[in-house]
Amino acid sequence: MKETTRRLARGIAAGAAAIAMVTSTATGALATTTPPTPSPKAPPARTQVPEELKAGVQKNWRPQPKPDQTQSCSTVKERATKASKTAGPKAGLISCADFITSPRDIKSNIAVGLDPDDGTDPLPAGCGALGSKIVSRVVDCQTGWVVYELWTRPKPEEPPKLVGTATVQVDSFDQLGWKAPHFNRTVKVKMTEATGLATTGLTATVNVRCSGSKCADDYASGGSFQQELLLGQPWTGFAQFNSSPIASDSKSDALFHFMTTSISLHHPLTDNPPYVSEHDSESIRCDKRLPTADPNTPNDAGGCVFHDFWPFYTLSKTTGTATKTAAHIERAQIATANHWGLYTGGAKDKALNRLADETLANKNRTEACKAAPNPRPTGMDCDEYPFAATYQGAALEGYGDSHWELIDFRDNRAEGAYRKNWYAENRMLDGDAFWVKIVP
Repeated sequence: MKETTRRLARGIAAGAAAIAMVTSTATGALATTTPPTPSPKAPPARTQVPEELKAGVQKNWRPQPKPDQTQSCSTVKERATKASKTAGPKAGLISCADFITSPRDIKSNIAVGLDPDDGTDPLPAGCGALGSKIVSRVVDCQTGWVVYELWTRPKPEEPPKLVGTATVQVDSFDQLGWKAPHFNRTVKVKMTEATGLATTGLTATVNVRCSGSKCADDYASGGSFQQELLLGQPWTGFAQFNSSPIASDSKSDALFHFMTTSISLHHPLTDNPPYVSEHDSESIRCDKRLPTADPNTPNDAGGCVFHDFWPFYTLSKTTGTATKTAAHIERAQIATANHWGLYTGGAKDKALNRLADETLANKNRTEACKAAPNPRPTGMDCDEYPFAATYQGAALEGYGDSHWELIDFRDNRAEGAYRKNWYAENRMLDGDAFWVKIVP
């Protein structure tokens, strides 16, 4: 696999708001200046992103690299103890931590320079919880911790002693371009707690890489490429990549990528190899629509989304230009047996899936409105639900379970135009799932 490595030019994207992060399985021990009996220290439990931030539902999570047990504290200490019995005691300290590391097929790899954080926190509210959470089709949040430990080397009759710990928080904020085929990751590293000999000297090196079809590095931040971590001082780096999807009306031509952060921690009092941990972004899909014949519609430059996020298509019954259509959809969701597109969190919820085939969409429309007056009353349209341009339309999955009403044609067509733009902004391809949310 082609691998390119270059320095990234400093920058945090305006409005960048994504946290993607490493989930530490570590349970460490925090020590005093001369640690007595270590007490367990674990990262806080994962919490959910607040309801007001939810723009949809994440249906899948990308599997993270499995922990490398050869670097775990139990393995490192056991290995050092065995070595002391055969080769005798050795000077210096040993270090260990429990994090995620795994080899990857690399398409593009960038060394990220770390600069002092400028205080502009790109995290959206509520994204500071442990774990991964997609906030929208273009924003991903993750955060996590690693507990780094320094131990004395064991002697034949003396077990190792804990002489320092450092809790390092690593946040990654992923932002995708829905109007341009690029995506970026901001990495924020902060030592939140430190004790004993780990309060000074611990350095971090960060790389971000892109894997998948036809992704390449774009630019990245400068700054220190091996930064000593200071208690309470956050350091930030940035990397951007681009994709090269071809213009196509086929979903199979879309390209898929993911970003991986690799953070290496090392302390000068040890001769252990640097401790390396990795974490991946959620899966990214990039596509490019065919040129349009409409002179008033600009050609698509391509764009990228988190395709495992099923977004909410939201309409209001009281504001906007499609209030009557919104009210009809609410009635239709209640009246149909499958309550199409209504999200309750239950196992039987039925999402809608976009249908790009106009011929099938017309068949859905005809089937749904076959009982409506024809010709229609002046100024009225037959509004069908589920939408004709979905696989749940009346001639397909929704056969026998659809709903229609006569709606003011201006209101109905305003909704259609709004949904067309919403499809484009969310890069909804044929078969993509979504929910329909009606608000007051």
